[in-house]
Amino acid sequence: MRDSGIKDFRWHDLRHTWVSWHVQRGTPLHVLKVLGGWESIEMVLRYAHLAASHLTQWAQSRTFSGMCQNFETTENATDCNNLIKK
Repeated sequence: MRDSGIKDFRWHDLRHTWVSWHVQRGTPLHVLKVLGGWESIEMVLRYAHLAASHLTQWAQSRTFSGMCQNFETTENATDCNNLIKK
């Protein structure tokens, strides 16, 4: 490590990076819990330091299509669809 010029390196830091990268790539928390040897999901979240940027693709890909299908009357479904189009 001395030769690399990295200062204040701790091997434990790699655990934070590892779990954060997994979460950002979609690995389920319950899977990481087992892989990392944690006793609770809360501990997985403590290690996962996330940037919100990885959520953008999911937020933008969600639409409201199909949301109005469960209304009992056609009139209510039409009203719902008109609201979504605004």
